[in-house]
Amino acid sequence: MRTKEEISKELKKLQKKVAPSQNRSRQECPSEKSGSTGVERDQSFQRMGSWELDLSSGILHCSPDVKDILKFGEDKKYSLNDYLEKIHPDDRRTFLQEIERTTTEKTSFTQKVRYLQTEGKIITALTKGEPLLEGKKLLKITGLVLEIASCPDKPVSNYNKEESYRQLFELSPSGIILENRQGIIIDANPSFCRAMGYRKEELIGRYVHILAHPEVRDQVDTNIAQLLAGWVLKHNVKSLRKDGSTCYMELSETKITLPDGEEGILCIAEDFTDRLKIQEEQLQKEKFRGIVEMAGAVCHELNQPLTTIFITTDLLLDFPKQPNIKEMMTIIKNEAIRIGKLTDKLMRITKYETRDYINGQKIVDIDKAAGENK
Repeated sequence: MRTKEEISKELKKLQKKVAPSQNRSRQECPSEKSGSTGVERDQSFQRMGSWELDLSSGILHCSPDVKDILKFGEDKKYSLNDYLEKIHPDDRRTFLQEIERTTTEKTSFTQKVRYLQTEGKIITALTKGEPLLEGKKLLKITGLVLEIASCPDKPVSNYNKEESYRQLFELSPSGIILENRQGIIIDANPSFCRAMGYRKEELIGRYVHILAHPEVRDQVDTNIAQLLAGWVLKHNVKSLRKDGSTCYMELSETKITLPDGEEGILCIAEDFTDRLKIQEEQLQKEKFRGIVEMAGAVCHELNQPLTTIFITTDLLLDFPKQPNIKEMMTIIKNEAIRIGKLTDKLMRITKYETRDYINGQKIVDIDKAAGENK
């Protein structure tokens, strides 16, 4: 780590570079327009500290001031990743690019960086890094962090990633549950609880198997094993609500890393029970319409030969000694053959074809449906 004298000397250089006006009133707090450093020339500083990245071990040493500025917790060995976690997501990429450029080109950098403190508080600091060489070999990157005094009249952005994710989780119209690797439910959002009829407290700590319908419950363990192996599953499942009623859920499931670092499962569930009922009702209507049209066609086709048969048999009964009995019997036979052919066509129907009928109705076109053209 650098001595206080070295840090003080470097601070004077930086302050000279940005020409801070310590006497300027807070009511005149400047805007954050900047040059290459991203700092206004009239900006003032509050605290400063130093850091040192050992490239051979990857350990990042921080002075007590930097630990206080960044709100690092207990004293331990920090890495570059630990430091990056303290940087606002919008600034991480550029900061990492500067570190990489220093490593490859052995050049120094000065950058304005926003740091995340506890409870979503953000501070802005001028951050400087420079290479430490032994001959031509780069050993370390050393740096300074100078906290920039904030203007009380200027609101500070409140960035809290965890809170934002929590709001998305709670307000999502889709049902969401989190499970650990054993399939135990560890969280469920309101949409999922409403769909399944449970209170959140009734679900947490219970195996996800309770939500599966008995017909598909054996598949749950297989799904969990596939998800933990890296599969992403999107499938429809038959589920069971708390009241014992059946519902149908479209599940999108994937493996995630839980906040405690353990593997877990994220499941997004869409209840499509009502949609399925509408589809089934529509299908039943279509089937019923087909039955009505078929019945109409059969009645139409059968009525003609049956009418002929009835008239002919009535004549035979009324006039049993008519000389043309043979011809009349032939008519009956031919109409019976016609009925036989009709039943054969009904058995050979392979597609749905209709034709216009009386009063604007439609009936099945038996000939076309059976693959015959008149």
